[in-house]
Amino acid sequence: MNEKLSVKDYLQKYACLRVEAARTLFDADFNKLYPKAGLRLRDNWDKTVPHLRHRLSTCKKLNAEEKILLDSLDTIENNTGNAILLSLLHHLIPSCRPGRKRKADTGENTLPRRLTNQERKESFFVHLFDVLELEEVLQKGRERTEKYSLQHQPIPIVVGPLTQCTATYVILENEIYETCNVLRAFDLTFKICFALNCEYPPNARPLWIFLQRAYYNIQLPKDKPSTELTSLIGEVKAVINEQS
Repeated sequence: MNEKLSVKDYLQKYACLRVEAARTLFDADFNKLYPKAGLRLRDNWDKTVPHLRHRLSTCKKLNAEEKILLDSLDTIENNTGNAILLSLLHHLIPSCRPGRKRKADTGENTLPRRLTNQERKESFFVHLFDVLELEEVLQKGRERTEKYSLQHQPIPIVVGPLTQCTATYVILENEIYETCNVLRAFDLTFKICFALNCEYPPNARPLWIFLQRAYYNIQLPKDKPSTELTSLIGEVKAVINEQS
């Protein structure tokens, strides 16, 4: 879709994006942009799981509960394991360097408060224990975008305990797209960003750039990853290349 429209305008103009079949349309549009990249996350993710687990096992930022989740990967099935890994991924990826902002009263430049790990994780995906909470998430998202005049952005939804996922979705404004598994929810979210020309959520941008560059092998001039993120991307791409 090459038109210069907002996400809201796209959804209003094209009724086909407001039904479950829209998932196929987003895939097709992404494949036109990047014909060889559509299946790369699915095909490459499992190759890198041992490396990500090893990196997380040596990470000192994990709390006790997160260490238990990481250890549980030996005994649970892949879909749930992917939810756990993606929930811990922010520990390996530095957040964006905060820009300075000017105090209204003094005119002095100050640094914004650094995001907590929980805030970064919640910006990457939404974790619900009950599917009945979906409507509340939609309402809060609408209120926030209207209050701060933000662009509507897709975000993955994981339902159920991280050790036993029961459903996954992607939400975009008022639309809910059900997906077959955790990895597909992130894959669809990523492709929607490209198909509708919308930015990644700012607080989770480094996480999405990691997936974009390491797995889909897409480099854009605007990415500007940090040195630490570039290093991790290089590690993961090397693992993928070794097993290809």
